[in-house]
Amino acid sequence: MASIKKIEDKPKTSSSHPRMAKPAKLSFTKLPAEIRYMIYPYLHLKLDRPIKISPSKGIFKRGLKEQKTGILRVDRQTYLEAGPFFYSQNTFLIGNSPNPSNEEPNLHGLKQFLTRVPKHHLAAIVNIGLVCYFDHKRSYASRAEWIFMMQTSLKRFTGATMLQCYAERWLAHPQNTLWDGGRPSENKASMKKLLTMWLDSSPEHNLSIDPVELIALRPLLRELTEDHPRVREFLQSVNSS
Repeated sequence: MASIKKIEDKPKTSSSHPRMAKPAKLSFTKLPAEIRYMIYPYLHLKLDRPIKISPSKGIFKRGLKEQKTGILRVDRQTYLEAGPFFYSQNTFLIGNSPNPSNEEPNLHGLKQFLTRVPKHHLAAIVNIGLVCYFDHKRSYASRAEWIFMMQTSLKRFTGATMLQCYAERWLAHPQNTLWDGGRPSENKASMKKLLTMWLDSSPEHNLSIDPVELIALRPLLRELTEDHPRVREFLQSVNSS
């Protein structure tokens, strides 16, 4: 009968190089808050174009989905922390677009924006763009709506210091029809009221107007120079440049 030999296990040899433990993954959110806040100022969150405040959430969401704003999508905590840096670096457009359902800035969109964005993010906004849709035949927003829009902006955008004026459609008409007549006269009164409210609310408030659009706005601004030295200084700086 054949003998059955017991197969012995090979003796275990000890390794002179013990296996190193894998380093634990460090999550950004696990960093101390003071470290995270040291990182945020170095992030470039400025988009290539201004952000239109409109009822269409698509424009705002597309801005947040750009690669450079990826930090805002980590989680809600990071969004709340990094948000002020995003809002302070970008320009936000408010306006009186006649179509409440499109992607252009309008009053309805402003109301929605104010309910969606945290208060401390709104307070971080520095640059506001005022997009004015003026027509020599009709008004896209009543004077009361214009005033409400500016009052709301002044109340909620407490950190804003620069108002950039953009004009739509008014340059398509002859210069002498812009401010003359019934409807243009109302437009002129509304625009003067908005600029006066902006300048009177804080000595830190400034204006920025595109040179091309300044052609249409210059007659209106001249009427404000007596009561607002900063408007006079602004026109003088434009004339000397």
